[in-house]
Amino acid sequence: MKKLFTSLALCGCLVVSAQEKVRENVQDDYKRNSLSIIVVDRGDNYDDTVFEAVRSINLGDKFDLNLIPTNRITISGNRANTVGGIEVGKAVNASDLGKEILSYWFDRQADGTMNAKRLEQRGNYNADDQDVLNARAAKVGPESLGDVGYALINGSYVMILDYSGITSSKNDKQEVSWSVTTNAYVYQIDYSEDIEAQVIEAWVYEDDTPEAIARKNEAYDKILVGMSPKATVSYTTSAKEADGGVRAAIVEGYGETLLRLENQIPAWNVTTAIAKRNPLRAKIGTKEGVKNRMRFRAYLVKGDKNGNPYTVPKGYIRATTVADNRGMATGQSTKFTEFYQISGGKIDEGMTIKQKNDLGMGVSLGYKVGGLAPYNLTVDYLASINTKGFSHYGLLNVGYDMFSGSKIGDKVGQYLPAGSLTGLTDGGISYINFGIGYGFGIRPIRHVELMPFIMGGGDYMMNHNDLPDDEETEDSFSKKIAWYGNAGLRVNFNVKYPLQLFIQADYTLLIEEGSYYKAFNDLLKVGDLGHKNSFGIMAGVKWTF
Repeated sequence: MKKLFTSLALCGCLVVSAQEKVRENVQDDYKRNSLSIIVVDRGDNYDDTVFEAVRSINLGDKFDLNLIPTNRITISGNRANTVGGIEVGKAVNASDLGKEILSYWFDRQADGTMNAKRLEQRGNYNADDQDVLNARAAKVGPESLGDVGYALINGSYVMILDYSGITSSKNDKQEVSWSVTTNAYVYQIDYSEDIEAQVIEAWVYEDDTPEAIARKNEAYDKILVGMSPKATVSYTTSAKEADGGVRAAIVEGYGETLLRLENQIPAWNVTTAIAKRNPLRAKIGTKEGVKNRMRFRAYLVKGDKNGNPYTVPKGYIRATTVADNRGMATGQSTKFTEFYQISGGKIDEGMTIKQKNDLGMGVSLGYKVGGLAPYNLTVDYLASINTKGFSHYGLLNVGYDMFSGSKIGDKVGQYLPAGSLTGLTDGGISYINFGIGYGFGIRPIRHVELMPFIMGGGDYMMNHNDLPDDEETEDSFSKKIAWYGNAGLRVNFNVKYPLQLFIQADYTLLIEEGSYYKAFNDLLKVGDLGHKNSFGIMAGVKWTF
């Protein structure tokens, strides 16, 4: 087992080292992106249900919405299968989505008239305090920030959502659950200076003659605006009918696919500068879609011998107290979002931070001496974190133990009449325990986390030589399981984030044993093999995803 943990730690370090060799030049150049949502219709009874569910989704504040005329496209096919990127690409090419987006930006009317009000408003909304201060220093006035809106057009995206594999099922209690697969296809507008020039040439003014208007409208109709594929993700989720059923699964699927798309599209990752320390703060917040526990990576800008800038990663931080910064920047009053550093060296003012989404989930492999089982897999989920580093975790643990028939015979057989174990324990006995619980994280320093925890669960016994008439029924399951409570303290040490080593001490209290379980457990206790109230020590490795 020691060799196993050594190998896991070595592999983790090699992976992290390989990642560090990829040099990034991270720049604080984030601009707001805009999004249009289009739903794929399949021509079946689910079309309206899917469309209405998508319309009910709260799309958040991170994107400006381009409400183009096309919000549904039809791609016929069995909903049991995904339509595929090729079919989606054909549908996109057959639609004039790029032109629809352009017309929305410039609020183009049926008679061809356009204006820049939406573009200017978005340019101003995109600006931060430093942009306002720079405009004042240049004596051009904050109103000039609206011109930035032209640069935002290229950040226009279309997300095409295809919901497939919609199925229902019932469990033993006749509870209905719905499973849905969300397939998201993202395209970006092909906007260039040449297209911008064509738009300006086709701009209709109030004093234009009817002939000029007709000529300009014809020119505008000839402008070709393409869409380029950027990313594709797929995610399957489910929801009980009592919890909203298929509609709830559709909404959850959107949120999960958006998280994965942010990892694939660099322009969607928020970047900014650290403004203050103690605590770490930056002028981003709800306007950029920041949420508690969202992960960012900090970078220090350096220069090579030729004066070319590059960035060096300095550590990871998580958002804690998120500022509501929705509104126009004034130059000084924008609120700060606070962060807590979870790894790396000192992060200082002026360093650039970039959004690096993760699941906030840690997976640990550990070997335990004492307690219910020596081999353990633990999953922890970070629910929230505050500016002092105090964290709340949900915990899931699965452990395994096995006593071979020969080991049982050696330990127990000497105390029992000859042949009394025949057909019962010759093949051995396995225990699989499972527990769920809560952990509270405390960080005295960023590289060490103390986590006191409590758990409760069951320990299920499997006799590998059950007699033929011992059929597995609900009653026999209850007889073969013991219920327990567990409490302890885990200490996690950063090795090279996200790789950690941990040690854990805990106490297990057996609360209730089924009769079948108790009979065999008492038998094994004769040879000091059975489970009982016990103190355990565990050590292992953890990887955060």
